[in-house]
Amino acid sequence: GTGLVVVVELVGVRADDDVVLALADALGVAPGSSTLRLADRLQAGDLASQVAARLRDADALVVLDNCEHVIEGAARWAGVLLDVSPRLRVLTTSRTPLLLDEESTYAPAPLGADPDEEDGGPAVRLFVERARAVRPDALLDREAVARLCDRLDGLPLAIELAAARVRTLSVAEVEERLDERFALLRVRDRSVPDRHRTLEAVLDWSWNLLTPGQQALWRRAATLPDGFSAEAARALLPDVPGWQVDDDVTTLELQSLVRVEEADGGTRYRMVETVREFGLLRLAAAGEETAADAAVLAWSLTVSRRCASRLLSPRQREAVAELGREQENLLFAVRRAMDLGRPDAVVHGFVGLLGTWAVRGAEERVIGLVPGVLRSLEGWVVPDEHADATAIALEAIAASSVFGVPGRAARPLARLRRLLRTSGSVGSRTRELADLVLARTPEDAQAVLTRLQGSDDGYTALLGHMFEAQQRENDGEIARAVELARAAHDVAREIDDAAASAMTAMVLASFLAERGEQAEAVRWVAAAKEGVLAIGAEEMQWQVRWIELGAALSLGDLDAAETVVASMVPTAEGAHDGREAQARGVVELGRGELAWARGDHPAALAHLARSLATFGAGQPEGDAAPWFLLLASATLVRRVQAGADETGLARRIVDVGRRVRGGGRGFVDRPVLATSSVGVAYWACLVPVGSGDLDLGRVTEGVELLTIAGRLGARQDLPALRLDALRAEVAAALAEHGADVVRAGERRADALDRDDLVARADELLVRLAAESDQELGPDVPGQAFFM
Repeated sequence: GTGLVVVVELVGVRADDDVVLALADALGVAPGSSTLRLADRLQAGDLASQVAARLRDADALVVLDNCEHVIEGAARWAGVLLDVSPRLRVLTTSRTPLLLDEESTYAPAPLGADPDEEDGGPAVRLFVERARAVRPDALLDREAVARLCDRLDGLPLAIELAAARVRTLSVAEVEERLDERFALLRVRDRSVPDRHRTLEAVLDWSWNLLTPGQQALWRRAATLPDGFSAEAARALLPDVPGWQVDDDVTTLELQSLVRVEEADGGTRYRMVETVREFGLLRLAAAGEETAADAAVLAWSLTVSRRCASRLLSPRQREAVAELGREQENLLFAVRRAMDLGRPDAVVHGFVGLLGTWAVRGAEERVIGLVPGVLRSLEGWVVPDEHADATAIALEAIAASSVFGVPGRAARPLARLRRLLRTSGSVGSRTRELADLVLARTPEDAQAVLTRLQGSDDGYTALLGHMFEAQQRENDGEIARAVELARAAHDVAREIDDAAASAMTAMVLASFLAERGEQAEAVRWVAAAKEGVLAIGAEEMQWQVRWIELGAALSLGDLDAAETVVASMVPTAEGAHDGREAQARGVVELGRGELAWARGDHPAALAHLARSLATFGAGQPEGDAAPWFLLLASATLVRRVQAGADETGLARRIVDVGRRVRGGGRGFVDRPVLATSSVGVAYWACLVPVGSGDLDLGRVTEGVELLTIAGRLGARQDLPALRLDALRAEVAAALAEHGADVVRAGERRADALDRDDLVARADELLVRLAAESDQELGPDVPGQAFFM
């Protein structure tokens, strides 16, 4: 199949430990588009494990772009990636080699200039393009331009900056000034490489053309790794009038030292990395690093507190957009605050990041910051003005730890209890949610949820309904989950919260589709679409499309399904990160089910095989994802219906399912277990083993497992997984053996207490897969995708 290409931009990463975060983002690890349930995402473990699982045995190229400032982290992760898959390759761009044994280095040739060519060659083309942009009527003699480009060693950045001078100078004057600059350079250290001296010459020239205030702005703005806004520029120079800073930003843009971008309602200024590095060197030389740190943390506090207060207000949309734009800068500020012992900036930055991650459905990124946040809080007597944010941070850490390593929640819970006892400044809403986190038993937690749902505060009531809805769905009580999600949506509409309205509509559509009520799900998809567009949440748009696709297929509306698949194709074919693989998987699934519905079974199986092949090459949480189990179970059903044996795929489903539930985290996702059981049970009922005759004892256990799957809340999202149809097929296929075979299995399942269903399903899954005595050979369908 087509190999995976993952481009990891490291320009905005300032710490070696954050390389994995950039890698996870590029791979699409744990965005909201893969699953609606936080439990699914947190259950997969830490980001490092998820990244390794996503690329295990992948035929992939991973590009680590701009590594030199985090060379240790880049080298460490390049080594990890190369160990993960023998077919994986890593391409790095860096001015410093990684120094790995497997590394081969390549120095790109400079751009050439050839006055004999019609357009002068690539260097001249670049100069002319940039010069025309600043002064369209400039006289650009090709020979003079080619000579100048040669003097600049063909370095693209140097050519661009020199071309920017054409705004006020002729090419000859630019060359003359550059010669003057080189003359000054020649008295400097000749051990410096020529290309570095050339770049320094051009940047130094630009530097000397600026006023002291403009130079100060360059120095300070270089501290932010992911560009800066006009507000940030003013915050970095607190003693300079705002209008003057704005004028200085304009000058830097006119000098081609920053470029202007407009995204999501905000104007942003960016420096190329070399310009930033020059600014940081001048910052150190000026002795301003301490002052710059203080300004960055003051700015991050302002942005974090403002956005956090607006997330639950009519200004939510602009807060979501701003947090999205500033995410990498806030992450940098939080890391810097940890290093500098500023717990106030740590806490507020962490809460701000939590806000943007919650909207994106990527709350599990919290886990990577937890150790540093907890270290920052040690020994800190929390001032009243920071008490509420600190309590929110501790609640988030404790809640995420519940799904992680057992016992990890103890420290944040202890700190939370102490803060609630000693501070009167923790808000009432925060205290109510703390009661849920601090509940010691399921009964206590349910009592708190009931109280939250009856709260006069709309947001508290909303969260109470949503928390219980997710819990009920996880427990297989889908009817109750639907009721709670409806109530949550009603509350979201009452308080006029666009993000919550969209999320609750999407969750409700998902629950209804899971329950098999596809027509009703489609109506809620429409409501979710409207809300998702209103808040600009792209990840949620993808989840809505998936729900819409499953509903259209189940309703037999093939034209609608075709339209949804077509809308997914640009993402599948045009993305350059891990979501590309996920998109390809979903597109191939849709195409497979469409082909099956139209009677083209060979084409359907080929599409489903390609969909499964994306696992291990970029899918969320590797092949251990609940999504894998849904898709693999549906594929197993289709392959059995097409007459294949599929022992290898059945065993793989059982193995992956046991790993999903084997993390020792104290909970089981019943619908995921049930959905895994559907495919294996269907296979066990209909596929002979050994001598080729059906083993009626094994068949009875297969029927029992299929019935248990229904009681556990097996997902009904896809036509291949509809239990009523599968039961009818099994009954028809076993008719010649007598109805007693089917009734015996059903009676066994019906006799089980609800508390015994999970253990019995696990037992049957393992036994049915192990009972097949067929040796797996290279011709077993499905083995190549998973082993």
